[in-house]
This record gives sequence, C-alpha cells and structure tokens, in this order.
Amino acid sequence: MDTTVLHGRSQRFETDTLYKELHYQYFFILAQTIATRSELCVIERRLIALQEAIRANAVVYHEKRVRMKAMRRQHDREERLRLRKSVLGKEMFRKYQFKVMVSSNLGFAHD
Repeated sequence: MDTTVLHGRSQRFETDTLYKELHYQYFFILAQTIATRSELCVIERRLIALQEAIRANAVVYHEKRVRMKAMRRQHDREERLRLRKSVLGKEMFRKYQFKVMVSSNLGFAHD
C-alpha cells in the first residue's frame, strides 16, 4: 500500500501491518474523544451545580442582610429607649441644646 496519503512520503508497508496500525490509531482516537466528551459533561454538570449553589447563597446572603439591618435598627432603638433623657438629648438634639445654651448664656452676659 502506498503511504503518500498518510504522511507525504512514499513508503511501502505490508497491508497487514498498516491495517493493524491504522485500526489501533482510529480506535485510540475514538476512545480518547469519548473520554474527553464524558469528562466535559461531568465538568459542565459540576459547574451548573456550583452556579445553583452560588445563586442560592446569594439569596440567603440577601435575606440575612435584611434581617441584620432590622436587628441593628431594633437594637439601636432599644439602646436609645434605655438612655436617660440627658444622654438622649445629647445624642439627638445636640445642636438645638447648644443653641438654647448659647442664647441663655448671652442673656446672662448682657445683664
């Protein structure tokens, strides 16, 4: 058999030897292709599963952030309710108290 078609040079092989080699190469490549495709399918399935897990985690993360914000708001409210009036005034009405004190002190200074 002429092998110019196979590798570009003329070389004579016995048909039996050439048949065995070509048969081996064909089925070797076929088996590699099947194995590669099956690995690709497995990897795609894993990626899809990971993507779903990430999406589920994102939803849980968002829900937890909303709950944490509500808990923080409730905690801050409870802390403010526990504070005494003077401390509450310092925290919430600082500017107003300062203006009242300045105006009242100015009244003492002019007397």
